[in-house]
Amino acid sequence: MRLLVAGALVGCLSLNACSSERDQWCGHVEEAAPKIGKALDEGGSENGLLDALPVLHDLADEAPDDVRGEWRTLVRAIQDLDEAVEAEDEKATQQAALKLASPDVQDAAHAVDQEARDVCHTPLF
Repeated sequence: MRLLVAGALVGCLSLNACSSERDQWCGHVEEAAPKIGKALDEGGSENGLLDALPVLHDLADEAPDDVRGEWRTLVRAIQDLDEAVEAEDEKATQQAALKLASPDVQDAAHAVDQEARDVCHTPLF
């Protein structure tokens, strides 16, 4: 038990460092949430995600370690769809849309949204 507590304290060096990192992350989330919401409102579920891709990519770059993998999964799936749409490749677009709707990507989207709600009290989607 002592090792767990010591490891947690060493990881942040102080409670203020943990709080500062969390506050910085939540600032990013709070700034991005209205942009994501606007993109989804204006573009619908598929085009909205494509329109929100730059904002989502920025969040993925800043994401905490505990959800970084989920952010990468989500952003990569949206990027694949964006690339297929840009290439006007109907088959690739269908495959990318199926990937975006896959359980792995949906779980990742849920995880990043839930983390934003739990930690920052800000929904993303």
